[in-house]
Amino acid sequence: MSKLPAAAFLESSGIFKEFKGAITENFVLCELVNKSGDVPFYWKSANEAEVDFVIQSGMDIVPVEVKSSDNVRVRSLAEYSKKYSPSRTVVTSLKNVGGNHIPLYLLWKGL
Repeated sequence: MSKLPAAAFLESSGIFKEFKGAITENFVLCELVNKSGDVPFYWKSANEAEVDFVIQSGMDIVPVEVKSSDNVRVRSLAEYSKKYSPSRTVVTSLKNVGGNHIPLYLLWKGL
């Protein structure tokens, strides 16, 4: 709807840095709601760490961190894991599959 060219998401310009994050989080939210029918939760600790989404997958509570590039530093996810010891965590980004990383283009398959 914004008519922003796809190239704007791929370039490293600082102009769209926050915009890319918001658009990416909205995309992931839409995928999660479409897949489960439920609106995921958001987690924030008292010391400013935050996890973008917390979902239920079967019997598991799964924190999901969203990154709009292939840089996947996850300090907040590490803090969440230290506090709650989830059985698994998910990071979704432009990075390829590996470990707990799921590329954005594979979210339609589910978590």
